[in-house]
Amino acid sequence: MEEERKEVKEGEKKEEEKKKCTMNFKAWFKAISERLNLDRKHPVVSAWIAFGLGIVFMFGIMLLFTNGWRDMGAFCVMISLYHMWEWCFVAFFHRDELSGDSFLINHSVEWGCAWALAISEYLLGHWIWPDMKSRWFIMLPACLASLGLSANLLFTSLHL
Repeated sequence: MEEERKEVKEGEKKEEEKKKCTMNFKAWFKAISERLNLDRKHPVVSAWIAFGLGIVFMFGIMLLFTNGWRDMGAFCVMISLYHMWEWCFVAFFHRDELSGDSFLINHSVEWGCAWALAISEYLLGHWIWPDMKSRWFIMLPACLASLGLSANLLFTSLHL
């Protein structure tokens, strides 16, 4: 009986330590954010988002050289390039509006839901029918053409 009480107390202590650790991290993050005055317009925010997109890009390049996941690699490369193009467009033509939101990564709840559905559809399709999207060498040029068309539309829309 006494051993059970010790185990319960030890478990409660561990839970309290976890809460303290989580609270300390939240307090630390809040203090750092306030100290650095980091809002969405701060250049550090844009740098971190660009860093994350670079990681997604390199992860996509890595997946391009693995069997079975080449289509996902092409998708990661294209999506990171697209979001970088969006930021570059704002940087070139609307410099005063430049912020972390210029990447157009998370602008609405619907956008997040669409991403979740797209990724779950891909993973489900890859699990059920792995060869379904194995024609990545057709998809990659089509995605590049679409990316080029999107960039062209962005830049020519300024002159209309």
